Amino acid sequence: MGDLAGAKTCFEQLIILDERLFSPDYPDVATAASNLGRVLQDMGNLEGAKRHFERALSIHKTAYGFGPKHPAVAADLSDLGRLLLILRDFAGAKACFEQALEINEWVYGPRHMNVAGSAGELGRSLRFLGDYQGTRACYERQLSIEEFTYGSEHPSMALTLNNLGLALQDLGLLSMAQDHFERALTIDQKACGPDHPDVARDLNNLGSVLRELGDLPQARQMFSRALEINENAETPRSRDIATNANNLGRVLYSLEDLIGAKQCFERVLAIDKRIYGQDTPEVATDLTNLGIVLYDLGDLQGARMSYEHALSILEKTPVENQTKLAKVRKHLDRLRTKSGNK
Repeated sequence: MGDLAGAKTCFEQLIILDERLFSPDYPDVATAASNLGRVLQDMGNLEGAKRHFERALSIHKTAYGFGPKHPAVAADLSDLGRLLLILRDFAGAKACFEQALEINEWVYGPRHMNVAGSAGELGRSLRFLGDYQGTRACYERQLSIEEFTYGSEHPSMALTLNNLGLALQDLGLLSMAQDHFERALTIDQKACGPDHPDVARDLNNLGSVLRELGDLPQARQMFSRALEINENAETPRSRDIATNANNLGRVLYSLEDLIGAKQCFERVLAIDKRIYGQDTPEVATDLTNLGIVLYDLGDLQGARMSYEHALSILEKTPVENQTKLAKVRKHLDRLRTKSGNK
C-alpha cells in the first residue's frame, strides 16, 4: 500500500494551486479532485471521497470543451457509483452507472470495452437491488462484448462468467449457472495455474451451485479445494478463507459430519471476530450456525451460550436484523423446551 497520507496532501495542494492559477471550475481541478476522492476512499473517508467525486462530476459537466456526454463525466459517474455501492446507496449507484453506460455508448459505440465495463457495473448494482433479470442482461451484454473483443477464452472473461453465473443462480437457473462457473474455472486454471486465488473463487461458486443441485459430495470437494488454495496463497485473505470454511461447514452439516461442521464454524467465528469485531451481525450469524451444530451434538449448554450471545448482539439493532432475531429465538425456544427450562 502506498503513502496514502502523502498522496492526500499532494492532491490537496494541487487543488489549491490549480484554483489559484486557473479557477475553481477548471478541468485540472476536477482531475485532482477525482484523484483525491480515490485516496480518501482508500483511507476509509467515504463521505469526503463522495464530496470530491461530486465536485469533479459537476466541473466536468459544465467545463468548456467537456459537457455532459464527455468520457470524463462517465469516469466520474463510475467513481461515484462504486462509492455509493460501498455506502449501500444502491439506487444512487444504479443511476450513476446508467448515465455512464449511456455516455460510453454515445462516445464509443455499442461494442467498446468501456461499454462492457459500464454494463457490468450496472449489473452489480441491479443485483443488490434484487433485479436479477436486469443483472443477467447486463452481464450477458458485458460477456458478449468481451468475446467479440478478445475471443472466447480470454482470462478477463472469467470474472464476467462468474458474475453471470451468480445472476443465473439467483434466478434458479442452476444448470446454466454451473456451466458458466465451469467455463470460468477452465479459463482461470489455464491462465493462472491450479493454485491461484481466482481458481479458488471459481471452485467456491461451483460448489455453491452443486450444493443447491443436491450434489453434496462434489460440493464438499469444491469447497475443500478452494479452502486449501486460499490457505496456501502467497497472501492469504482471511475473508475468503472464512467464506470457504463456512460453505464447507454447511455441506458437512448436511452430510451429517457434525464434528467437521463444528470445526469449520468455530474457525469462521474466530476470523469474523478479527475482521468485524466481537459484537457484529456477522459474528451473530456465526454463533447461530455454531449453536445449531452444538445442539445436534447434544452440547445444550454450548448451544445455549452461542444462541444467547447471538441474541444479545442482534437485539442492539432489532429493526435491521428482524429475520435473524426470529431465527435465533426459534432455536433458543427449541433448546429451552428440550432442556425443560422455559
